[in-house]
Amino acid sequence: MPRSAAPEPRGVTLEDVWLEVRALRQEGAALRELLSDLLDERRGSDRAARLSAVDREALAMLLPLVFEARRGQAFLASEVLSMMPAPGRSAKSLGKFLNRVAGAAINGLSIERLGQESNRVLWCVRIAPDES
Repeated sequence: MPRSAAPEPRGVTLEDVWLEVRALRQEGAALRELLSDLLDERRGSDRAARLSAVDREALAMLLPLVFEARRGQAFLASEVLSMMPAPGRSAKSLGKFLNRVAGAAINGLSIERLGQESNRVLWCVRIAPDES
């Protein structure tokens, strides 16, 4: 019986390796993002429990107003101050406050840090997930 010719082994090219590395990086990035989201959820409930009474009161007043004004859209701390002037409060100090309380759920709402735009932090007020 004649032997059938086996296919020639295909050499691995540098492009093949690069594509595999990119795919692995993307999978790793997706896993890191998922883990980060899970940790943020847990930190959010822990963070709310550790807030001072003053922070809770400030958030209880601020979050509904911003949520109503922005309807879940991203905003800058400076935009909040232009909507609701706070004497003696700068965008930087408000940003520090928001950073300290980010993730905490108060009365069904929470503040979330979305990212940066021109060295300024973007924020969003969202409906907090149920704690059940």
